[in-house]
Amino acid sequence: MERISRSECVRRMRERLLKLAEDEGDTVCDVAAREVVFCRGFDRFPTPLLQERFAWMAHDPDIEREELLDRIRRWIHAREQVLDLPTACDVMKEEGDLCRGWATFNLEKLAASYQELFGQAVEVVADPQIVEP
Repeated sequence: MERISRSECVRRMRERLLKLAEDEGDTVCDVAAREVVFCRGFDRFPTPLLQERFAWMAHDPDIEREELLDRIRRWIHAREQVLDLPTACDVMKEEGDLCRGWATFNLEKLAASYQELFGQAVEVVADPQIVEP
């Protein structure tokens, strides 16, 4: 079984998830939901929770789920550009509005998600600590 660092696992998964995006409007959250992999994306969040977490964006308590998701997708893409981050997972790790992005997953969960995406088991190990001289 291949042994890879956490950062290498995230790099490979990020790359795969981005390749699975069907159009430029997709986020990694859309891919995870559609492919039923990784965190399951937006599908794991009920509409009332999305409305609560993004009330500042919804402006209407009765907003339809798809309209709210469209706004969330546009916000995520804008944050990717502003923060110079490649995916929604990276944005959420920084912003934390919906989830904690990559920080949500421990080493075992990353390994399980890697196997879902690649069909290959790996052992994910912590990144080596950098010691300053």
